[in-house]
Amino acid sequence: MSYKISRGFAQYGVKDVDTYASHVFTQMTANLASFPGLTANVTALGVAQGNLHTAIAASLERGRSLILDRNAKCDIVISLLRILATGIEAIPNMTEAVAATSGFITYEPSGRHDATTPDPPVILDIHNAGHGQLGFTLQGSNTKRGYELQYSLNGGPPVHAGFFANTRNVVVPGLVAGTTYVFQARALGGNNQNSDWSAPVSCMCT
Repeated sequence: MSYKISRGFAQYGVKDVDTYASHVFTQMTANLASFPGLTANVTALGVAQGNLHTAIAASLERGRSLILDRNAKCDIVISLLRILATGIEAIPNMTEAVAATSGFITYEPSGRHDATTPDPPVILDIHNAGHGQLGFTLQGSNTKRGYELQYSLNGGPPVHAGFFANTRNVVVPGLVAGTTYVFQARALGGNNQNSDWSAPVSCMCT
């Protein structure tokens, strides 16, 4: 096998696990035909991620029982992510390109996930990549785990825009034509040692 799926999500904070699991569920649901035999686990992940998301909101009240419940639900999500990652790796003739459509972060087996904090990437260019889509040219970082994008609108709160295994084919879909987005990127490091967010770059989607 020429690739592996990163289990770094097990080191994420609870909110990052929620975001990552939501991304994997969305991507695997959209590309389910590429992952035979994993439908039930994908469905279970969607339910577990929804439960975690609700528990995170409830735990903001900071009741001990609510926090324990949130953490237990996070453990369930991580367990399902591990099961899915192992299941994808076990599919015969699976390629890294197809595995990456699952939303999981893949890497070369010879690569080592450095536990040090990576340098932030640089957004060199944002361009329209089709209706409602923006493509990105990134200057990579010293990371083996990939990149995350976020955007904001009119000074509002940041919105997660996707995880990407490398700097190739970085495209964010589902955007609104005629809207100006302000994007930032960060590199994902080992043991949740992520880089700072890059300088913001704006672009109008067409």
